[in-house]
Amino acid sequence: DRISKSCEEKKVALKIDVVSSHSSSTSIAGSIADYAESERVELIVIGTSGRSNIKLMTLGSVALNIVTYTRCPVIVVK
Repeated sequence: DRISKSCEEKKVALKIDVVSSHSSSTSIAGSIADYAESERVELIVIGTSGRSNIKLMTLGSVALNIVTYTRCPVIVVK
């Protein structure tokens, strides 16, 4: 919780949520994009392994879809 403490000290609002897809017809990226829009999320931070496809070595397919389809800024960390 180093990040939480740092945000608290700097008086920066921080909300951490875990989003999952409850429908077989909705991808996890779609669920995250829908959640971000409905909650008016200002920033998404997502991790990636970058192992899903040779063309996506530096950015996983879920992360790529989130970057592509969400309206808010996205930080991708590896």
